[in-house]
Amino acid sequence: MKVALVLLGRFPTDKAYGVTSTATIECLNSMGHEVTVYSFDSVPHSSNVDNYKRKAFKDNNYTNFLRKQFSKNNKFVNQIYWKLYIRKYLHWVQLDCRKEHYQLIWMRNFETFQKLSLLQSSFLLELHSILNNQQISFIKKYNGNLLLAPISKKIKSQCEKIATPHAFAPMGINSSFLASNLEIDDYLPKLRKSKILEFVYVGKLFPGGISKGVETLISIAKFAQKNLFDLKIKVIGGNETEIIRFREIIARENVHTYFELKGQQSHEIALRELKNSDVVILTKSTDPNYAGFPLKAIEALASGRVTVVEENDAYKDAFDEDAFVIWFRS
Repeated sequence: MKVALVLLGRFPTDKAYGVTSTATIECLNSMGHEVTVYSFDSVPHSSNVDNYKRKAFKDNNYTNFLRKQFSKNNKFVNQIYWKLYIRKYLHWVQLDCRKEHYQLIWMRNFETFQKLSLLQSSFLLELHSILNNQQISFIKKYNGNLLLAPISKKIKSQCEKIATPHAFAPMGINSSFLASNLEIDDYLPKLRKSKILEFVYVGKLFPGGISKGVETLISIAKFAQKNLFDLKIKVIGGNETEIIRFREIIARENVHTYFELKGQQSHEIALRELKNSDVVILTKSTDPNYAGFPLKAIEALASGRVTVVEENDAYKDAFDEDAFVIWFRS
């Protein structure tokens, strides 16, 4: 089958969508399908998968201007210029897909489906968030061949109310990352002997200006400071703007000595940092509308380290009752 995977971002990339998209391509390849990936243009980047075609959107002066505008740290401005950029990008994708005659178009964003829905293809739409009423109405009126793929139980429950075929598709990781019994046996004695307990947090800090729960990390540091605990919190992730903002906060709270800010790292390094830590911490996002499946949740569990989790619906969705995690309240 001739398949197009349409992304709203750069590819290849170490970001979560890049990791899961790479796994999708590998699976489609193993089934004998021919895959073409549509993405924004990007600098050369290594990828673990090679057997696919790549079509990158080339910026012109106008789209370069839009890109610079939506990259600024202003949420309102960001949205306006981002939508203009996406409109140009998806128009280019639409024209090319019409020429290529794909049998299946695989998407991760509703706006992609909305733009390409008139093409004579079958569609698979991964759902990473709850649909609003306007989106539900559009899907119900659509007469073509569409399969919805909700990635969390909460999104799946919404799909069950929509008269459209769907298949539950939670996030997964490569089995090679699972900690071996030998690694765990080696970890436990070291944990008991550790003079400084090392926590590790992997993920963004303030994407779109919304905190991913960094206040919890600060509270832990202040608790350690008050009780004279030898503790370090290593933070993997966050772009330059997020790091500056977080650094200002921990300096103001006088807990900067408890933190090691590593910034954005490759996915491979981030996974290695999980396995090199004593404790993995998963914090609660302040975004009340988040309903996706946090990939870092199962990466943390697979690392074989003690995993402490701030109670919230997203993680309760990801972990069943057999998962060994230590829950704590905000």
